This record gives sequence, structure tokens and C-alpha cells, in this order.
Amino acid sequence: MKEAVLCGSPFRLRELFAIMLIFCQLSDALSIWKKYKDSLSEDIRHRVELDIQPDNVNSIINEVYNKCLVTLEDTVLSLGDTFLQHYGLPRPSRCEAVLQNKDNLREINYDSNILAQYINFNEHLLNNEQSYVYNKILEGIEKNTGQTFFLDAPGGTGKTFVINILLARVRKDHGIALAVASSGIAATLLEGGKTAHSVFKLPLNLTRVETPMCNISKQSNIAQVLKD
Repeated sequence: MKEAVLCGSPFRLRELFAIMLIFCQLSDALSIWKKYKDSLSEDIRHRVELDIQPDNVNSIINEVYNKCLVTLEDTVLSLGDTFLQHYGLPRPSRCEAVLQNKDNLREINYDSNILAQYINFNEHLLNNEQSYVYNKILEGIEKNTGQTFFLDAPGGTGKTFVINILLARVRKDHGIALAVASSGIAATLLEGGKTAHSVFKLPLNLTRVETPMCNISKQSNIAQVLKD
């Protein structure tokens, strides 16, 4: 972190810190936060200062740190499945309903700028058949027709490529697009992909249950994500 502070932007520093929290098993994450919180929140402080009177600048530092923690926690949730408290960091103050639904946070926290770049780079690479499928599905999404599309083609024809661009289009505008697959290997090919049985809580042994059903309650976080 010490070297990264010298040349990295606050956004990249928060990304790095999030990765360290999840994958590096930090023994004292709180000390790192206390030491580098000014660098981690520099861009946020600048934005906040633009919105207030000059004589109130010194009074907004706690708000800046809280916004930084919220942003950091959103990144951690998008990469993993735990809140900052799990790593010994302060719990940011946010709307309780949003705080409780980490599944929702994970799905809406994609970087719009990165997704826009991905779309601009890849859309023109679609061939005629892929473009037809892409535009047809996109039309159904934008018009909210509730249609179901079944995309079937031989391996290597670009099904995953088309699906990933569609996922990016929905997520760019902070829409929710759940990417699920029947196997773990297939799920890794989809951006943000997960297995269907883990997302929808599908029963694994259908022979032991007379009436198998998904184990999702109406009040659960994933139920709210599915409704949205």
C-alpha cells in the first residue's frame, strides 16, 4: 500500500485495499485504514468540498471517511460476500435497507465507465447473426416485454460473447442482470457468473423430496434481487 499511494489514484487504492482484505488475510486491516484513509478518500473529499461552503470544510471529514468506507464496502461486496466489519474495519453508516441487502449491492455495483468501454470495444465485433440475436434480446429488455429467449448454437459460435455484452449493457445503467449457469466451469465464463443452484437455492437431491422447490423466502435478500 505504501508504494501504491505514491502513484495510484484513490479509486485504484480502494480497489487494491479491497483485494487485500479479501485475499491477503490482513492481520491488522484497521491500522492500514487509519494510516491511509486520507489517501483512500482524497477524491471523495474533493467532491464533498465542492458542494459546501468554504468555512465548513473542516466539519465534513467524518462524512468523507464514511463515504469512503461505503465505497470500499461496495467494492468488497462485489468481489466477495462480507461486510467491512468482518475485517475489523468501522461499519459505514448507510440506509439500513441497503445495508441489509448485500446481494443487491453486489449486483448494482459494477463500474459504469468500465462497462461502457467494454461495450464500445466489443459491440462492433459481433457478426450478423450475433448482432441479430443481441439486438432482439436487447429490444425485449428495453421494452420490458418479459420474453424468454433460448439461445442455442454449436460450441465456439460466440454465445458467451453475446451474453457478456448483454450483461454489460444492463449493468451499465445499474440494472440487475443475474448470470447463472448449470456448472461452476460454465459460470466462470460469464462476467459475475454463479451456478444456478447457488443463486436460486435449488435442491440438490430431487429424489428425496416429494415436492422440490427453491429454498428462497419472500423476505430474503436474493428474493428482493429477483424482484428488482
